Amino acid sequence: MKEKPSWGIHWFRRDLRLPNNRGLLANLKRTHGRTVGLFCFDSKFLSRPDFSHRRFAFFIDTLKDLRSEMKRHGGELLVLDMQPKLAFAHLIKSSEKQGLPLVTFCRDYEPFARDRDQAVTEELKKLGVDVRSERDHLLFEPHTILKDDGSAYQKYSAFSRAWMKKLESIEGQKRIARQKQSADYLNRAKARSTFKLSWKEVLDGESKKYEDQLDHFDRENRKHFDGETPAAGIRAAYQQLEEFRPRLKDYLEDRSIPATSGSSEFSKFLKNGSLTLPQVVYEYKLAHEKTDNYESSRAKFLKELIWREYYYYILFHSPRVEHEAFDKKFAKLDWNTSRADFEKWKEGRTGVPIVDAGMRELNETGWINNRVRIIVATYLTKDLRINWQWGEEYFMNQLIDGDLAANNGNWQWVASTGSENQPYFRVMNVWRQSERFDPNGEYIRKWIPELEGCETKALHDEEADRSGFKYPPPLTNHKQAREEAIAIFKRARR
Repeated sequence: MKEKPSWGIHWFRRDLRLPNNRGLLANLKRTHGRTVGLFCFDSKFLSRPDFSHRRFAFFIDTLKDLRSEMKRHGGELLVLDMQPKLAFAHLIKSSEKQGLPLVTFCRDYEPFARDRDQAVTEELKKLGVDVRSERDHLLFEPHTILKDDGSAYQKYSAFSRAWMKKLESIEGQKRIARQKQSADYLNRAKARSTFKLSWKEVLDGESKKYEDQLDHFDRENRKHFDGETPAAGIRAAYQQLEEFRPRLKDYLEDRSIPATSGSSEFSKFLKNGSLTLPQVVYEYKLAHEKTDNYESSRAKFLKELIWREYYYYILFHSPRVEHEAFDKKFAKLDWNTSRADFEKWKEGRTGVPIVDAGMRELNETGWINNRVRIIVATYLTKDLRINWQWGEEYFMNQLIDGDLAANNGNWQWVASTGSENQPYFRVMNVWRQSERFDPNGEYIRKWIPELEGCETKALHDEEADRSGFKYPPPLTNHKQAREEAIAIFKRARR
């Protein structure tokens, strides 16, 4: 009979918080608090072409916050510059006197993460280590929502109905109710001595071999990005929850107005696990909301949360979408390959004020609201007819909340190559979008100061002459671009 582990390692990844961390809680319970934390920087992940130094800075700040929270509760987080499989092999060998640990982690659903987790799990089991994984940042995992025949849903509407049915179930309601633990954690006046073990005790005389690398990565990253990032960590996430709470009632209208603070901006916290979707549902009491109320801000907000889980669902069941179109008919479209046009889009020099304002905000802050993301992506893929994958990668290079599943899903939605493609209808007129969502030009003037004195009507008029403000003419004629965009999809369907 295998000896029960007397200590444990919780392997943190994108679950960077203590409260309601199911994997961590399982470890603490089984080892009676004799648990230490581990995070491994993986060189393969850091070398991805869509790596962002801005997002990495925010991630490092989140890790710092986690380390501080663990210290408050008597725990330790060891951060290593080593691939996980190698790190575990070394640590377990160096801790032989302690016996084999229990290793826990929270599941991730990206292709790279799934392959890594399987390889690490298999290696640990070969060493005789007890390994356990838990659901974490999603409310319902992709493999738990299937059609009657066991296949995956291909449309958001069908997935959404199945998702809501699970939310209304006894198990779904229980999962939401458990989120009270997170609020209780933040409301405690004093920290509890939750952790009963240190890495020095674990490694005994070999602890000097494992120098913590978090500060090293922070210094190195600042050589590439030394700008400001938002406050990070669980307390910052819950402050954001409180700040958005009174604005939720106006979400239906304000979410698409870039000049207002209508977005929740939770995505940057959801990306790193400082906040989870189940926690958001609990905090705003959305567990009994009905998504068929089209005039409700709360219903609309819940539907946006379901979209987030849907994009993970698509990535899980069709991992190929990371590198190709979901709809195989549109795998090879006749894209415009002009790098000059692409550079002008990136720099906010297309001659379309609303597009340029969005790209300039993105480049300066690492953030734009969802409506503006749709507008700039529409212009790239439909007016300029440039491959959505170019835009997808650039967004990941810039966005502080860049998340593979959501970013890929949204780009394929706009480009009409995804599961919800409508190539003949989803060719939005960005000029009308500009007039509708920035009617007074407030957002445009904020990010394009050279247009400060331009008449509002001219900001939304494709044919207006803005040369007097040293502003370039539009790169395309929308009517002509629309016809050509539809034509490339028709050719692909033949």
